[in-house]
Amino acid sequence: MEIAIIGGGLSALSAAMEISTNATNPVKIHIFEKKSQLGGRIMEINSAKIGKVDFGQHLISGAYHNTFSYLKKVQPNFSINDLVEQKMYFIRDNEIFPFKNPQFIFPINSILGLISNKFFTFAEKLKFLEQIIYIKKTKHSQKTISELLILEETKFKNLNNFWKKFLLSVFNTEIENIEKNQLQYVIKNIFCSSSRNSRFYLPKSTLAKLFVHPFWEKSKQLGIEIFLKSKISRISFLENDKVEIDVNNGNTISYDYVISTIQPNEIEKLLHPKINFPNKWKGNTILTINFKLKKISLKNGLFAITDSFIDWIFIDKLRATIVISNSQDIQNFQNNDLIEIILQEINKKCYSFSIGNVVSLEVLKIIKATMSSDNLIINLQEITSFPYNRLLFAGDWTILEIPQTIESAILSGKIVSERIIKIQQNPKR
Repeated sequence: MEIAIIGGGLSALSAAMEISTNATNPVKIHIFEKKSQLGGRIMEINSAKIGKVDFGQHLISGAYHNTFSYLKKVQPNFSINDLVEQKMYFIRDNEIFPFKNPQFIFPINSILGLISNKFFTFAEKLKFLEQIIYIKKTKHSQKTISELLILEETKFKNLNNFWKKFLLSVFNTEIENIEKNQLQYVIKNIFCSSSRNSRFYLPKSTLAKLFVHPFWEKSKQLGIEIFLKSKISRISFLENDKVEIDVNNGNTISYDYVISTIQPNEIEKLLHPKINFPNKWKGNTILTINFKLKKISLKNGLFAITDSFIDWIFIDKLRATIVISNSQDIQNFQNNDLIEIILQEINKKCYSFSIGNVVSLEVLKIIKATMSSDNLIINLQEITSFPYNRLLFAGDWTILEIPQTIESAILSGKIVSERIIKIQQNPKR
């Protein structure tokens, strides 16, 4: 079986690894990536101003079991100790409130964490417990997520701020656009689970060094061929059950199956005969500004700034990353104007971050960090019929039950690999 994987992000790497290691018969895999390196939204940027940084800021949750499984496949000696746990803080009126997660089993860890939490009032703590218990148990509710979580402003202001900031960072979209089953997934895995599941980590270096570099070495052992700077211009479905792809170097190559990991609005333009997906997709943006600092009084960790258009500050020694999710409103600002607005806001909300401390900085705009659709019910994998049944999809946007994260990207690669292996075992199906 010969397979082309279009795109070189995490879902592509996951699919290639799973197929190569689990297929019952030999499989030839080619990965085509239009950029000069693999990784997609976790690729590495080598900035002359601040050194090596991640293209996008991504946390690794302790609940990312498929992510840890992938890391074990590409580097068998991987352990949780290769990551750095990130402590979480909320900043309100220049005051810092830690969010603790004691090392106990659920629900003791959550209860003790709430008791010690000074950001919430007593009434908010009780309401928070009531909310997560209700959402965990209730699959179908007539209330919207806003109605479930955003309460009377004067009485529950801190709790409202928490949900708005936390969910925006997880989903990169406003609460109104979040599906209830996705929210339930987060509640179960983060708030109603083990102590480890509700912790957050970053690698000791870059995400690319953790996820992509070991894949390169493993791909050589497994015979996976990688073609960088290779843009696909056309995908043609032939009558002999083959799929042809035209590459920008002039080559036309034939495969049994094509796995697309690029976003739906891009793949739609390449297909011949044409097909129009029933969903209308749009991209949600993320803005990150990486700073190199002279000094800073904030501790290492994650800092959410309430009542601000700035969502999070990641602090690692003398490096800071400011993250603005769902940043469409300011995405088109010139960098100088953007930096001025952001630094003014930071100094109003958090005096520990001073303009005078900035040595250098780098602005990164991710235009389509996550994808949203008018109709999330349709599963693209099920609507494709002959001759498109030889086109499979992977990518964090294809799994509608969980947020678009590192975990969903890797899981999507695993799901599509299982489909390929079933086809290989029973080709008549």
